[in-house]
Amino acid sequence: MMLGRPREFDIDIALDQAMELFWTQGYESTSLHNLLAATGLSKSSLYKVFGSKQKLFEMSIDYYSEKLHASMKKGLEAKNSGWAFINDILLYIAHEGDRTPEPRGCLLINSINEWRVRDLEIKKLVIDRFSTFEDLFEQAIIRAQSEGDIPQDNSSQELAAFLVCNIAGLRSSVKSGASKEKLDAIVRFILSSLKTLK
Repeated sequence: MMLGRPREFDIDIALDQAMELFWTQGYESTSLHNLLAATGLSKSSLYKVFGSKQKLFEMSIDYYSEKLHASMKKGLEAKNSGWAFINDILLYIAHEGDRTPEPRGCLLINSINEWRVRDLEIKKLVIDRFSTFEDLFEQAIIRAQSEGDIPQDNSSQELAAFLVCNIAGLRSSVKSGASKEKLDAIVRFILSSLKTLK
């Protein structure tokens, strides 16, 4: 029995390269030529494996979300408190400019801004992925409430939605070039609000 010819590339590596390109340039600014150059695939291989540019973009969103969620979940489990996890995530986002001269922000937030009215399937995909991060932050908030760092007056689900909304704004401020002082102040206000909202 003849076995099929083995693939000459790693799908995860190609997907990671495509994700990095979409993350840096956005969907519209990423051409098929860009994707072929970044992944090293031929046009026929790219379409055979991924189907289309949009399908590859959708798979990139899933890939990005899964990697980020797994990393954050591991981080939450490793932190000595839920509050420390929330604090460190906010500061990590706020200080993206210290790590790179051109902050890229979040692929999910970038995508919802680019696709907000153009494609309902993409919009639904991104919103669904956002919900998984809200769930993760809710776990951190429940933990912080049980540890006495956040009052239990408010719903953990509502606080998680509030936090994710503020993270989106913080990401935008980072990308727009806000000063470190301003970004640190935003982080302080977000953290303060989690303790004082009624």
